[in-house]
Amino acid sequence: MILDSRPVHTALPTSPALRTAKQQNNMPVHATVTAGPAHLCILWMPTTPDDNVTLFQPWPDRLPQWQQWVMPFLFIHTPYIVFLHRR
Repeated sequence: MILDSRPVHTALPTSPALRTAKQQNNMPVHATVTAGPAHLCILWMPTTPDDNVTLFQPWPDRLPQWQQWVMPFLFIHTPYIVFLHRR
């Protein structure tokens, strides 16, 4: 699993969900696949679409490379998804 949380950590903490997400570790992204299938999870920020596109730029080239030897899966999440599961 490759987790790209750069959009979360570059965004301003404008909501409780985002403040909570920003408290998680800001680890560097290592785009190395060691076994298949390859899972890439990107934490997308709906409040900063231009930043998302900029930070997404390395991935469209990387996914086809991986596809030559493993099955890549791309997941795009947002910190606001937590509110969908609250009752």
